[in-house]
Amino acid sequence: MEYFRLFVKEIEQGQFYPVYLLHGEEVFLHRKAVERLKEALLPPGMEAFNYQQLDGDEITAEHIVQAAQTHPVMAERRLVVVKHAPYFGHPNNKDGEKLARSGEKSLLRYLEHPVESTSLVFLKNGAVDKRKKAYQLVSKVGKVMDCQPLRAADAAKWVAREGKKAGKRFTDTALHTLVQSARGGLQGLQNDLQKVLAYAAEKDTIDHNDVSAVVVPSVETTVFQVIDAIVAGKGTQALEGIDLLLEAKESPFGFLSLLARHLRIMLAVKELRQAGLTPQEMAARLKVHPFSVRKALDQGRKFERRRLIALLEEITEIDAGIKSGRQDFRPAMADFIIKASTGS
Repeated sequence: MEYFRLFVKEIEQGQFYPVYLLHGEEVFLHRKAVERLKEALLPPGMEAFNYQQLDGDEITAEHIVQAAQTHPVMAERRLVVVKHAPYFGHPNNKDGEKLARSGEKSLLRYLEHPVESTSLVFLKNGAVDKRKKAYQLVSKVGKVMDCQPLRAADAAKWVAREGKKAGKRFTDTALHTLVQSARGGLQGLQNDLQKVLAYAAEKDTIDHNDVSAVVVPSVETTVFQVIDAIVAGKGTQALEGIDLLLEAKESPFGFLSLLARHLRIMLAVKELRQAGLTPQEMAARLKVHPFSVRKALDQGRKFERRRLIALLEEITEIDAGIKSGRQDFRPAMADFIIKASTGS
């Protein structure tokens, strides 16, 4: 998320560009970027005169140029936002044909010499074609920002900062559960965060139970919970986690894959621990979140190396059995949980 922090820093320092292109899948950041620009560029009460939002799917390039060339009223700059901008399309689509009909040449001429008193912002959900002349011109005279989904570590930092603003502190387990369970990018994460903050309104510290009470757990979170239950000898609770997956219509194969991955991490950290590596070094070596390493270290104390290997082999057999039709997921996992819990 460093690119977005740099974007905010430039705005705070009064550095603005005549043209912006915000693309990528994380449309939540598109909206936040526009909000930042509106706050910085539009004097209170003058938004109606100096802000204009257009839909690139519905208007021509000439209309966009006309809006961008309009002078600001009682302000230094004007802000024009074009959502669904088709001028930077992915190589696999037919934006070129559409643009030829909508007067792209006028837009390209404008981008060669944009009006300095206007910040023209193009919003493009998804990939762009960097070979297109429109993209190259914006890169030359303005700012391009690729808003990709945040990595888990950055998402956790974002939640922690938002929680701090609300006077709350998240435990590591609560942070991990919330980030892994969220769906729909940062917008989905923000929605879940607001639910958790409302639920834990009277608490200063938000823990795993607070998050679990209002957020549907992800498959990965369920894997952790199942293994925790197995380690604690709570077979019934582990099986309840399997039932939650089935109710949510999650893929059994996705669960088995994550379960096998976590068991492999448990094996790896055992060996790395003997080699004297710290949890942070283990996380870097394995390229996983530090939370996963800490969890694997804690859970791995109850499993010998040979037992972990045997469980991995059992998962492979379950996967093959389900695919061949010889086994059903739930009874197969019930047998697995019994074997894992009892060591048989």
